[in-house]
Amino acid sequence: MRAFRQLMVAGVFGIAGCAVGPDYETPEIEVQPEWLAEAEAADESALPDQWWTLLEDQGLDTALANAANANLEIAIAMARVDEARAFRSVARSAFWPQVDANARYTEFEQSIESPGAGGTLIEAGLIPREVDFYTATLDASWELDLFGARRRQAEAANAELESALENARAVRLAVLAETAAAYFEMRGAEERLRIAESNVAAQERTLELTRRKVEAGLGRRIDELRAEAQWNAVRSLMPALRSSQTASRYRLAVLTGERPEDLPTVISAPGNLPTAPVAVPVGMRAEILRRRPDVLAAERSLAAATAGIGVAKAEFFPRLVLSANYGFESSVASNIGDSRARTSALVPFVSWPVFQGGRLRANLEGANARTQAAAYAYEQSVLVALADAESAIVAYNEEATTFERLDLAADASIRAADIATQLYEQGLTDFLTVLDAQRRRDEAVDARAQSRTRQLLSLSRLYKALGGGWEA
Repeated sequence: MRAFRQLMVAGVFGIAGCAVGPDYETPEIEVQPEWLAEAEAADESALPDQWWTLLEDQGLDTALANAANANLEIAIAMARVDEARAFRSVARSAFWPQVDANARYTEFEQSIESPGAGGTLIEAGLIPREVDFYTATLDASWELDLFGARRRQAEAANAELESALENARAVRLAVLAETAAAYFEMRGAEERLRIAESNVAAQERTLELTRRKVEAGLGRRIDELRAEAQWNAVRSLMPALRSSQTASRYRLAVLTGERPEDLPTVISAPGNLPTAPVAVPVGMRAEILRRRPDVLAAERSLAAATAGIGVAKAEFFPRLVLSANYGFESSVASNIGDSRARTSALVPFVSWPVFQGGRLRANLEGANARTQAAAYAYEQSVLVALADAESAIVAYNEEATTFERLDLAADASIRAADIATQLYEQGLTDFLTVLDAQRRRDEAVDARAQSRTRQLLSLSRLYKALGGGWEA
């Protein structure tokens, strides 16, 4: 037992020793603090925890809360986090001795014809031919982590768990962005449907007006046909809009983990399209590296790959394993536990690879290459994150400008159509002027609704690109 205690002390010093391979340090990447995009609609104040509350839309709030709690893609990602957490526990278990309890019963018959004196003794009745044998032992083994292989494996497993957590956050971010987009598209289709219904009613009034004029002999049959053609043209837009509204509603059901018929009324009931804010908080540019889950996941993957170099290097060095067993062996079951049947052994051994056909060297080269690839992937994720965010800010700013101009154009077109209709009723202008004014009004109002929808979609993409503002 003295030797065992000495080996235990050596093991403790081995665990406290240094681990081979590089110690990981997070790469420092310099990022210009100011946004390159003109921040006309971007406020550099801190991102809100729940950006969608700026829109004050209860249906949107409910849809995003349900998606965060019930979406199956998020559930799958969290299951993978649990898997990575279990693998980390597996890696950490290597620090501890492995102990197995064994019990065995053996019944065997000896050969009388066996060489030596055994057969003669059996025939003389001095030893039995049939023998029962009972064994009960505890077997323990412990590999001392002299060169840090187990510590590096634990580091890698911990980094992989953190990477899985960030990947799960990336999935959640993508799901919530898609949910918001589906909601905006549904409300946009409903808005355009209301506009189309209003336009159909206006065109129907114009058609009735031209018919009365024709019947009174004050109008031309061609004007009536033109009015009827435009009325039907406007009506033809409605089926596609209803189809788009239904498809968006069904997509919302999938994203929120519901059947289409089970969607909450606050979501499925027709509602208004929210108004996008003039200025949105986007935070500081450098913060994106601390918020984007894909960047953080890539950095953690780099940490795991770096730890893998240490694991590969440790294979070049000796392995010291302590093996011991303690138990009882007897041909009589009742003797198990008796001191006379006790057996024990301590077997420390050292294993040092001498020739592996180049396997260890190739394994180390592979670990170095894997780390280099992870470093490139991390740098690439930073470039992609910055480009996404800058592009999203520009897209939101430009769409805000587009909406502002389309809003003015729609108001002017509505007034022009009203004036043209009044002049036609008074006989002061021809019907083609009326039709052209109404067509331009219908197009302008519909274009404004589409731009308003695109602006909200740009808002959703902006916060997804920033990697923040989704913490429900």
